[in-house]
Amino acid sequence: MKNNPFSSTEVLLPLVVPAIIEVVLVSLIIATLIGGKHARTDVISSDAAIVKFDAIYHNAASSALRVLTEDDEKLAASLRPIRESLNHDISELKNSSEITSLKSNNATQFIAALSDLSETIETVEGVKRNDQPLDLSLVMGKASELLKEMKGPAEKLRVQLSAKQKRLLEAESTAESGLFYLLVAAMVTPALAAVYAFFFAGNLNKKVAALHDSVVKISMGRRITDAPPGNDTFSVIHSDIQQLSVAMDRSRKRERAMIDSAGEIICSLDESLKLSEVNPAVHTVLGYVETELVGTNIQSLVHPDDKDMTYSQLEAIKNKSFSETFEARLRHFDGEYLFTQWSANWSAEDRSILCVIHDISDRKAAEKLKQDVIAMVSHDLRAPLTSIGVVLDMCMEGAAGTLNDRGKRLVSRAQMSVASLISMIKDLLDIERFEAGGLTLHYERSNANEIVQRAVDMVKPEAERKHIMLDISCDDIPFICDGERVNRILINLINNAIKFSKNGKTVYITGKLLKHRSEPAEVEFQIVDEGPGIPPSKVATIFDKFTQVGTGSEGERSGSGLGLAICKALVSAHHGKIGVISTMGEGTNFWFRLPESGNLEPQHASAESRNSL
Repeated sequence: MKNNPFSSTEVLLPLVVPAIIEVVLVSLIIATLIGGKHARTDVISSDAAIVKFDAIYHNAASSALRVLTEDDEKLAASLRPIRESLNHDISELKNSSEITSLKSNNATQFIAALSDLSETIETVEGVKRNDQPLDLSLVMGKASELLKEMKGPAEKLRVQLSAKQKRLLEAESTAESGLFYLLVAAMVTPALAAVYAFFFAGNLNKKVAALHDSVVKISMGRRITDAPPGNDTFSVIHSDIQQLSVAMDRSRKRERAMIDSAGEIICSLDESLKLSEVNPAVHTVLGYVETELVGTNIQSLVHPDDKDMTYSQLEAIKNKSFSETFEARLRHFDGEYLFTQWSANWSAEDRSILCVIHDISDRKAAEKLKQDVIAMVSHDLRAPLTSIGVVLDMCMEGAAGTLNDRGKRLVSRAQMSVASLISMIKDLLDIERFEAGGLTLHYERSNANEIVQRAVDMVKPEAERKHIMLDISCDDIPFICDGERVNRILINLINNAIKFSKNGKTVYITGKLLKHRSEPAEVEFQIVDEGPGIPPSKVATIFDKFTQVGTGSEGERSGSGLGLAICKALVSAHHGKIGVISTMGEGTNFWFRLPESGNLEPQHASAESRNSL
């Protein structure tokens, strides 16, 4: 879930909405201030227009009265100034935006009356200038008539200007009131936002504290049983953490159950090698109760002869990033010491050593039994069998008298049985010697074809007995190897092919040189038979000791299960490769490859090649 706790509506409302409202209020205040300023200007202009109109109307009325009342001499001198004043007033009325904005017929009629009055005065002025006779009664009548025409539109126009001024004053008053309320709202909104933010911060603090407590519980390995209700982001996160704690608790219980039910001792050692935790298997294996050992230094349980080695191994593990395996004897509750195998790994995060300890006492006992058996086979069986073989050879040569045909057959069979037993003992001793590192290779300059021919000569009697043809195709390849050991590999593989082939079949033996672009050249030998083949499930283990294919054939019944294991051991000792390709019902191809060049000095089998068995 990709939720951002600061994108929650609950977080955005107290932060963003007041800011938006405040911006809108400030904008309205600025707009109101600008509108108020314009309204004030309009009121002033309206006042000026009314004053100007009153002055024009008064001037026009005065001009008309002067025409009606002044005598001829004064009237002749004042006609021009009166006319120019009227024309100026007419021009101002026409150019007045306050008057023209009314779009009133009263204004038009008033201006027309002023224009007529101006024209009348201009006519009188022309008559006076030309000394023509003037009918004053006519002039006075005209002026009186124009004055009456002027009065009605003027009063109506004055009412319109006053009404406009009243509207402007009311708009100005409304703007001032709106500005006041906007200013109050602008001051109240931050205060309300601050109060809301205060309560929200308290609620947020509680949720964050709850999240912190949940995280602390998880870090302590405790299970969170419930989560606060709600659909906000924090509640969702808390719910996820609660589900995570449940999953982790189940996982810990499964791990604990696996550790507690394990048959091996699983424990944790601190930096001073004291047991900080151990599973119940310690009681089964060593006889101690878990609580008795917690806090005990592991060295107190180690055999005195193994303490230095164990301490060195455990200290060395602290500087390694991989696990180490070693063996040490541990004291049982009854005082006896058990052989154990340790697999230890350093945890830098926990500053502790994690150990898995296996009881290998049975394996050690089996190894000792095997060594005793090998010793018995080597000393108590091999020597008597050799003596029996010598006696049988002497019997065949007539040392005990002349044998009839039946006696010769019986002695011959006994010789074959003794030879088979001695060969089996020799194979077994060679395997053990190889695993113990006591097998020494004597490298010499050899020829692949010659080694193959020697091996074929050794197995030819058995092949002729079963009427099996040996098809040899081997190049003359000089290479360095232990010729006797390679000859033995070939004898084992060819003999194996003959044993598992039916009468009249063919065994193919080849040898050739393989050259590689980036690796040293190798000599490859192949032994291909036409036998029953090897089941696919057995191919991977065919080279293990005492392994049989399980077909129940005559060759399998007569084998010991050591021949292929010896072949693999000898090939590995030469740093070579061995393998098998088999198809059920068609036959088997055993092949092995040896390096073309080698060291002529005697070589002991390496640990890597010994571990390959």
